[in-house]
Amino acid sequence: MPLDCAPAVLLQSHTHTHTHTRTQVHDAVGGSSAVPKGSVFPLFDRLGALHLAVAEELRLLVVRQRLYEQMEEARAQVRVRHSAAPPLGATLPQLPSQALTTPFPGVPCLCPIP
Repeated sequence: MPLDCAPAVLLQSHTHTHTHTRTQVHDAVGGSSAVPKGSVFPLFDRLGALHLAVAEELRLLVVRQRLYEQMEEARAQVRVRHSAAPPLGATLPQLPSQALTTPFPGVPCLCPIP
């Protein structure tokens, strides 16, 4: 699928940051029953922001996937219509010879004169 790789790189970066932050939380809390909230809350805040960013990126990927599938379907329909259509000149009616004359000298006539 020809989607650019930026979303994949972004998700990989978020995953790495998430893993690193979880390690920091584990190191800060360890086996303690009480931890200063000033050292732990910012880490949980960062984890929450990462979770929201990953959820939003995944939502955008789903939207892009659906758009891509719809565009491919439309492109296939255009190809089918184009290949089934007769050549352009074959669909034009032949004008009668009187249609090429006009009562006004020097002015071409494109419609038949009754």
